[in-house]
Amino acid sequence: MLEPDDGHKSVLECYSRAVVHMRKQVSANRFGLVFGAGISKAFGIPTWAALVQTLAKDPDVQGESVLKVVLPHAALPYQTEMLFEHYKQRRYGQAPADQHHTRKLDFQIGADWREIVRKHLYAGVKADLGQSLDAHPYMKQYIPLIQRSHMTVTYNFDDFIEQSLLPLRTDAEPTSRGFESVTNP
Repeated sequence: MLEPDDGHKSVLECYSRAVVHMRKQVSANRFGLVFGAGISKAFGIPTWAALVQTLAKDPDVQGESVLKVVLPHAALPYQTEMLFEHYKQRRYGQAPADQHHTRKLDFQIGADWREIVRKHLYAGVKADLGQSLDAHPYMKQYIPLIQRSHMTVTYNFDDFIEQSLLPLRTDAEPTSRGFESVTNP
């Protein structure tokens, strides 16, 4: 059995009730995790604010003027939506009028927007996930718990948790991916 270090002892002393409760939930297959954007920062993912600024400067978006008219305290999801709407209107301007608001054009615009977001989101990320995972300060320690947890929620644009899980799959697991990514409420 491992001997806990001073940090572990301190957590157990301060939060023993919470730790016991979490262990019980894990054992009962009722434990869930929630990760915020902090988990992705170590992978080189920009903050949402930095991503919005980079999207606005993208030559295909040209949305810096949009951000100048948005209230300074406007929420980042609102700013992102404004940039997308600006991008969509620019694309409509390049397409024949009879194609505006058609499924085909709207789907293409949505796909192209997601590609722009992906390009800027992963621009600072190392190509080798294994090295990135090894260098992450705590993600590797969470993977076994994520695998056993009933549900894990991440409020991120990236898919590092999913990418980290895929290579660890075993033949005993179901034939599905073993996780579901949901991008809407």
